[in-house]
Amino acid sequence: MFKKTDDKTESIIGPSTKIDGNFKSNGNVIVAGEIIGKFVTTQALRVEEGARISADIEAREAVIAGEINGNLLIENHLDILSSAKIQGDIKTISISVQQGASINGKCTMGGSSINDKKQE
Repeated sequence: MFKKTDDKTESIIGPSTKIDGNFKSNGNVIVAGEIIGKFVTTQALRVEEGARISADIEAREAVIAGEINGNLLIENHLDILSSAKIQGDIKTISISVQQGASINGKCTMGGSSINDKKQE
C-alpha cells in the first residue's frame, strides 16, 4: 500500500476539484476532492478525510478516510480509517476497520474479488 507521500502517486484529485463522470487510471491515485460517476484504478487508491466519492470503486488496494457512496471492489487489502463513512457493499480479500468508521452495506471477503466480480 502506498503512503501519503509516495512518489509513485500518478494522480491527485485536489480538495477544490470535482469530477463528474468516469475516472480510470493505471496508477496510484489520491482523492481529496469529489468524484461522481465510476472510479477505476489498477493500482492503489487513497481517499483523504473530507473527500467524497459517489461512485462504484475498483482498485487493487485502498485506504479510505473520507466518504464513499457506492460499492467497493478491492482486489487485495482495504484499510478503513476512523473518519470513513461508507454507504455501499464491499468485496475484498482482506480488510481492517478502525474504531469510529461507519459502514452501511454488505461485506464479502476472500477469493479473488476483482476476478470474481468481472466474471458475474
